[in-house]
Amino acid sequence: MMTLAKRLASAAALGSILVGAEPALADDVAFSYAASDLRNSDTLAALYERLSDRAWRACALYQGSGLLGVDYQEACAADLMTDFIEGIDDPGLSALHEQRGGARFAETD
Repeated sequence: MMTLAKRLASAAALGSILVGAEPALADDVAFSYAASDLRNSDTLAALYERLSDRAWRACALYQGSGLLGVDYQEACAADLMTDFIEGIDDPGLSALHEQRGGARFAETD
């Protein structure tokens, strides 16, 4: 699987990425959750959707930069979701992430 850095390098070589734009990193994105968000499948699913929405919005710097921009926004959000899931380190949330395709997330407006 190609890493985000390699994807960004490819985009920069094509001149298709926004000047000065940097991908979001989990350490740079504020997000909070409570232990109660991890208690059952319903609360895990709701947390997962909130994480997905936050990742998509954090990577919105790629919006409006053409078709390649959408690809990079999706890649950024997928990588950020993985960082979120690994940072929370909950077996149920990790299983849900794997079940939903690992790198897939719900696109929201």
